[in-house]
Amino acid sequence: LGFMDFGPDGNLYVGTSNATILRFNGKTGESMGVFATGVSGEGYWGLDWGPDGNLYVGSMQDHVNRFDGVTGASLGILSTPGVDSAGSVTFGPDGMLYVSDYFGSQIHVYDIVTGELVKSLHQGLSGPNNVVFTEDGDLLVASYFNNRIVKFEADSSTGTIFAADHPLHGPRGLLLVPVIPVPEPSTYAM
Repeated sequence: LGFMDFGPDGNLYVGTSNATILRFNGKTGESMGVFATGVSGEGYWGLDWGPDGNLYVGSMQDHVNRFDGVTGASLGILSTPGVDSAGSVTFGPDGMLYVSDYFGSQIHVYDIVTGELVKSLHQGLSGPNNVVFTEDGDLLVASYFNNRIVKFEADSSTGTIFAADHPLHGPRGLLLVPVIPVPEPSTYAM
């Protein structure tokens, strides 16, 4: 199985190595069957819902597959020039599609309306996997082969090491947990 994500409907969607997207009930975990089926022989890795409501799936090939976000019907391929192996796909706060190129060791950024390659990020990456955005708009990338989490600050193409080496060993996924503020202790006496 590849990456998974909760959809806008609250259900869990999981990419598989046999070109299918499975759906599970988001509350009970019960299987809801196959949501979408793509091109035979492709392995689906990362997935995310776009601002258009459709599901975008990294194929580990040189493109991203699109599916109707409600019905799962194939909407065809989004051409991703420059990608050798489309892995994780994530929409940024800028509405652009960020695609990790696992074997090309880059993150490519695309405009899904025009299909244009906007920019590529590569500094410090070797086998980039999962990508996530922080609340500040910074991009964090799990870099598998060099055991790092690389950070690209918002509007910057310069990667810096966020975390590295032991105990990291081939990081694949990232999860950001929201910070819950700790209330200040009471100032009144009991």
